[in-house]
Amino acid sequence: MPDMSPDTAGGLGVLERPDESLHPENPWKVLLWNDPVNVMSFVVGVLQEVLKCTEAEADRYMLTAHVEGKAAVFTGTQDEATAIAAELSSYSLWATTEKG
Repeated sequence: MPDMSPDTAGGLGVLERPDESLHPENPWKVLLWNDPVNVMSFVVGVLQEVLKCTEAEADRYMLTAHVEGKAAVFTGTQDEATAIAAELSSYSLWATTEKG
């Protein structure tokens, strides 16, 4: 429970917001969106590099995004998801984060 007690000077205490990224029941997702620009083999290679996954996993992610419009490629803390989405974006892939 957050500390809402008065401070020693008689003012209000600081309400600390819990870090939601540390709670496994509030995971964040990285969504890879369909990419009409880059060739499929490039997307698969980037996914392997960034996610440290197998070629088969990367191929599945790429095909899901291609067919369904998007694919969840990572689930974890907000900081991890933000970093992975940024790295995918640095390769000109369209990736976003979403609280899941």
